Amino acid sequence: TVMLANNTNGIIIGGGGLFLKDTNPNNISGWQWPCSVNELDKIKVPVYYLGIGYNRFRGQDDFEPVFYENINKIVSQAAFFGMRNTGSVRAIQKYLKNELKEKVVFQPCATTILSKLYTIPVIQEEPPFIAVNCAFDRSAMRYGEYKDEKLQAISRVLKKLSKQYKVKYYIHMKSDEEMFPYLDEQNVTYERVYLNMQLDTDDFLRLYASPALVWAMRGHAQLIPFGCGTPTLSIITHDKLQWFLEDIGHIEWGIDILENNFEKELYERSIFMLENQLKIKKEIEIEKEKLWEVTVRNLRSCNLLSHTSHQVSI
Repeated sequence: TVMLANNTNGIIIGGGGLFLKDTNPNNISGWQWPCSVNELDKIKVPVYYLGIGYNRFRGQDDFEPVFYENINKIVSQAAFFGMRNTGSVRAIQKYLKNELKEKVVFQPCATTILSKLYTIPVIQEEPPFIAVNCAFDRSAMRYGEYKDEKLQAISRVLKKLSKQYKVKYYIHMKSDEEMFPYLDEQNVTYERVYLNMQLDTDDFLRLYASPALVWAMRGHAQLIPFGCGTPTLSIITHDKLQWFLEDIGHIEWGIDILENNFEKELYERSIFMLENQLKIKKEIEIEKEKLWEVTVRNLRSCNLLSHTSHQVSI
């Protein structure tokens, strides 16, 4: 791997929530890229980290000791080290020596600026629909002891909204199907949509550009529709969703699932967003432009921007 790397002009790692200990558990690095300190020393080309996320769940065990040595080596060696939200920046800085902390900067996930990179389809589906995604990996860390209560609340709200809007349930991975019995218990009429590997980029853009509103519990169920300009209400079961909303200055576009008045807030905020789509779309475009400006500035700073127009060569 090192030999292949050194035969290139450089390496780009990202984006995604790669700082997580149990997706690819190992004692080499302690996170998803099992590259040891010794192997890092052998890499002689520049390494750029773009839009990496700190994905440790609420209440999850901390990283193993090997992570501390590895992350300090990575940041010290990196040609650029950008994390996809400022919450991740703060979180990773806690593991770093003081002289390395300022090297970690905010670099939004590329999915948040999709309309700068692709042509987003303009679709006005009738009747309008709400796209919903719920996540079930590490359920105990997401829902605590309130899983049934909160999922029943989600289903009840969808039942009310389904009188006026179609409902489509987006499945990112097999475990997302765990929501089906809760929807069925409330007699919610919904369509199942599988976002699998057979879909191409245009399919994904169409799926997330066409809803009137997206309910997002997964990170990329939040970031992709935002990048497409679609109003999105985040159901927060992981800090990363809250961090993104803080960065764009719209914490009202999210609800923590553990809030006491969760069901009421979910319904009322959904109605508000559905009835104010044009206003919210304009606000999304304003914030997207800011994220684009951050990205262009970062790419220029590390010489990854090929020229000064809105053409990015990565």
